[in-house]
Amino acid sequence: MAGSDPVLREQILLALQGRGTVKSDTLEGLKQTLGMQDVSNTKFSQALRSLHYKYRLIDLRRPRTNESYFGSRGYEVTYRTSTATRSSFRVLTA
Repeated sequence: MAGSDPVLREQILLALQGRGTVKSDTLEGLKQTLGMQDVSNTKFSQALRSLHYKYRLIDLRRPRTNESYFGSRGYEVTYRTSTATRSSFRVLTA
């Protein structure tokens, strides 16, 4: 499987800076909130997972939105300000 797009990862980080936590009920809604409607769901989710698991620059959560176990799950994305610095991001594009 090919890695995620470094340009898209940088765009996501820039869109998240200064916003705190971004929440949405759907992945499509999350893309719209971050201003990335023209990106495919696959590329967007690959970039989010890469930033969360590989680079540890964001927190990506799928909390339950209601009390039911089988309820729908939304998305929460938070920029990790304590560990993410511009110097640590240089690794992403190298």
